[in-house]
Amino acid sequence: MRRRVLGEEHPDTLRSMNNLGRLYLDSGRFVEAESTLRTALTAYRKLSPDSWERYDCESLLGGSLIGQKKYREAEPLVTAGYEALVERRAKMPAGSSTTLAEAGRRIVRLYQGWGRAEEAARWAKTIEPGAKNPVRH
Repeated sequence: MRRRVLGEEHPDTLRSMNNLGRLYLDSGRFVEAESTLRTALTAYRKLSPDSWERYDCESLLGGSLIGQKKYREAEPLVTAGYEALVERRAKMPAGSSTTLAEAGRRIVRLYQGWGRAEEAARWAKTIEPGAKNPVRH
């Protein structure tokens, strides 16, 4: 409905698409998540290329690829998405406090699923809840 009323590139439409992609991802509907998030990411790259929302969408898209075991394609999306979110965490609203931790956990899942346990362990130390300052890799 938002697409029809507000248009494909309206910020509220993009937020809704991102949230729908997250819902699909959380429901294990990885192919649907990928499609929705690719569409949203294309618009974010055009309209808000430096926003934290763009990088959240990028990380979520990587998560949909992890769910499909497309690890090589997912890796740059989840790692770059996480690092960009770290850089922009001061700009993220308080209601988005779990976004950064979720993005970090996606990286751990990527490397665990890919059979790269050492990298998974290294990232897990970086993003653990008690870490005061997440670090870039």
